[in-house]
Parts: sequence; structure tokens; C-alpha cells
Amino acid sequence: MTNIAAGERARFVSDPGADVLEMQLELEPVHHGPPAHVHPGAVESFEVTSGALELLVGRQWRRLEAGEQLAVSAGLRHTYRGIVGRSSRTTVRITPGAPMRAFLTDLYGLAEQGRVDAEGSLRVREAARLFRAHPMAMAVAGVPHWLQQPLWRVIARGPS
Repeated sequence: MTNIAAGERARFVSDPGADVLEMQLELEPVHHGPPAHVHPGAVESFEVTSGALELLVGRQWRRLEAGEQLAVSAGLRHTYRGIVGRSSRTTVRITPGAPMRAFLTDLYGLAEQGRVDAEGSLRVREAARLFRAHPMAMAVAGVPHWLQQPLWRVIARGPS
């Protein structure tokens, strides 16, 4: 699965029915990471296997080099980005993994169809539809979780 505009490639390693979603994430030397987000009911861990990765956890950026790992608790604001000029590989594990597997499959599918902007981000209406379809996978940080689904419903419909 690829998002060429974002400079990101992912490959699922775990079986579809596994409790833990494990995937290999490759970031290009120029990478545009996702917006800060939370996983309402899942723990996400990152283990850098080559290169380096920067993780925003809460309000603090942390740099992980090859061999280092970090787990992000459910509900904790985070995002990641590559280091400009360096590619990296990271093993990502998400528990429970089923909601994120479906979300990521759809997300990368939209990217592969070219339904993203120049930096690989979804356009607002596409994002609203994705978040509506997968409410337990991920939520935008900074907006109360209880408010997001009603907002996504309105945005996804858009003008008639």
C-alpha cells in the first residue's frame, strides 16, 4: 500500500484476523506525516528498524533511531514524521488491530486512487467519509471525540 505524495509505503505483516495489527512502514527522505490524532481504544507502538523517525507524543517530539521503540497509550495525542533527507523503516503494532486495519486499507486505497492533495493528505470530504466509516479506529486530536461523528456526518454529505 502506498501514498506516493506523502512519501509513505506500508505492508501488513500480521494475518487479517490477528488481535495485533503489525505492519512495516517505510518513509521516504521527504515525508509528510498524518495530522495529530488519537486511537480511542488502541495502543500503537513504533519500533524503528532502520533510519530514524520523529514521534509527537502529547506535546513533545521524540526522535527514535534504529533499534529504539516507543508505545503510545490509547487516547494519547500523537503523530509521526520522517527525518528530511533520510529514509526509514519502522515496525508498527496496533492493539486491537482490526479497526485500524480496515481504516488503513481504505486510506491507502484512496491515496492510490489519487484522492489526496500534494502532500498526501485526504481532502476534507474524503476524510469525513473515512472517519465516519471507521469511528473506532482514529480521531482527530483537539476536537472532542463525542463531537466528531456528527461533524463528519455533515461534512461527508456536503452541499446537495
